[in-house]
Amino acid sequence: MKRLALLALLTAPAQAQTSPPPAPVPLTLGTTEITLQGEIHPLTLQRYRFPAQKGQELHIRLLSASAAPRFQLAEPDGIPLYDSQNGATGPEYDGLTPQTGTYEIRVFLPRNNNSKNVPFTLVSSLR
Repeated sequence: MKRLALLALLTAPAQAQTSPPPAPVPLTLGTTEITLQGEIHPLTLQRYRFPAQKGQELHIRLLSASAAPRFQLAEPDGIPLYDSQNGATGPEYDGLTPQTGTYEIRVFLPRNNNSKNVPFTLVSSLR
């Protein structure tokens, strides 16, 4: 059990106790596009939550002048559906939601990144 907990800690995005609580995202069926501005700091997460139904088309794109920010999309059960840090083709997700529930987008800096405060823009739509 201890090994499993350690593995979970090592593979999760860096998170400090100073991370703010998740912010609700006003994504609803038919939303053409929502744009959120934010700033990510080392060892913190910016978290955004939104409800979705199984089979909806979801598009998420992370933009930044720096190549540093990454994001993870977690399913309602907390399991990562997408992680732009783990060999993905870029900070962008296009796909169908596999289940009904509340999803979470987690924006973070990679552990080896020494950037200070990095501004970003998160663009998303749900159809």
